[in-house]
Amino acid sequence: MLRVREGRDADAPALAALYALLDRPVVGDAAPMTAEIVRRDVLSPETPMRVLVAERDGGVEGMAVHLFAYESAWAVRGRYLQDLAVFPEARRRGVARALIARLAALTSAEGGRFLWLVNGGALAEARPLYDGLCDVSEDLRAYALTRDAFAALAAEGAARG
Repeated sequence: MLRVREGRDADAPALAALYALLDRPVVGDAAPMTAEIVRRDVLSPETPMRVLVAERDGGVEGMAVHLFAYESAWAVRGRYLQDLAVFPEARRRGVARALIARLAALTSAEGGRFLWLVNGGALAEARPLYDGLCDVSEDLRAYALTRDAFAALAAEGAARG
């Protein structure tokens, strides 16, 4: 039976392997996540993120990493599903849907009224699931400020503060 629960330190190796599935299409074989990084940056109580883990027969099959979100256009709280991943051998068995459903229930229990999900072009195989679950779909352009551009702007901001 599939069970969805909060992630814990012992899940770090499986979560790092799930991150590798997400990261390789984006950054190639240089996917940087390790169990230690997952423990430090994702599972730590000091991070704003939380993790749901789907497991069956004691084995991790998928994860949903999420954090608080707010939508000013509706003046409501919700959650942003940052990372959703399922091991290939567990796909098409309801794992992703179970993770999203549990996240919706937790968000609702916290007074939230929406989930925000974004899907990049490198991970387009998830779109049929999202199309079937979600009632709003928007074409959007996502931006990232990284590496040298990030460092330069951060230095500019520090000089102003």
